[in-house]
Order: sequence, then structure tokens, then C-alpha cells
Amino acid sequence: MFYSGSTGRSDDFTIYIGKGPGRVKIYNKALESGLNYDLTRYEVSLKLDKPLQNIRNVKVDVETKPILKIIDMQIGIDPELRATINGLLQEPYLINQLSQYKRKKYREMIENCIDFKLDRREIERIIIEYIDNNIDLS
Repeated sequence: MFYSGSTGRSDDFTIYIGKGPGRVKIYNKALESGLNYDLTRYEVSLKLDKPLQNIRNVKVDVETKPILKIIDMQIGIDPELRATINGLLQEPYLINQLSQYKRKKYREMIENCIDFKLDRREIERIIIEYIDNNIDLS
């Protein structure tokens, strides 16, 4: 499952992948924090049903695809167009059912999508690094 939400500003976006434990949230942290540089944050929700001392053995179970294509929100597209592009990213062959003009337009937009790779091992490494540097497990 992949869906996004926005307040309407072209630089404001939130993308959710999955539901419940393992859900991933990607959003514009720079806008949220009032920063003057780009910063996109992704959060993974985990269900920790073991003692905190065992957290180093956590296995991240997130819904992943090899590479997620995320629509560049800088271009400020409306929700209907965003939904169309998301559909074409899921079912690329459908683009052949469109007019030549729309095929060209959508292909250009799809080529400008951002590749986002969600790597379970990298997420686990970041969690362990954070724990090692910030949490006293003794």
C-alpha cells in the first residue's frame, strides 16, 4: 500500500507505505521544522514486544519494493494528476491507452520521479547505531 497526503503546498507532502507495525512515513522535515535547507525524513513504526535489552536483535519487517518512485512534489501537481501518475507507475502498460500528447506529458513526469530505496538492513543498522549512541541499556 502506498498513499500520500498534502496540505496543498507544493513543498508539503506525507507519504505512507503500509499499515500498522512496519508502516513507513516519509515527509518534508525541513518544512515541519522551519529549516532553510532540504531535509526529507522517513520513519518506520516497529512493534517492540521484547525487552529493550534485546532491541539490538530487532528485525525490521516493512513493506518494501526494490525502489519506490515518489512524485516530485516541487512541480505542484493536483491530486487527480498525482493519482494518474501513481497508477501509471503501478501499471506502466496503461500509458499506451492514452493519446500521444498525454503519453509524452506523463512519460516526462514519470522520468522526473524520485527513486527512493527502502533497505531493511540499512534501517536496522540505523536503529542499532541510534541505540548504541543514545540509550543506556544497562
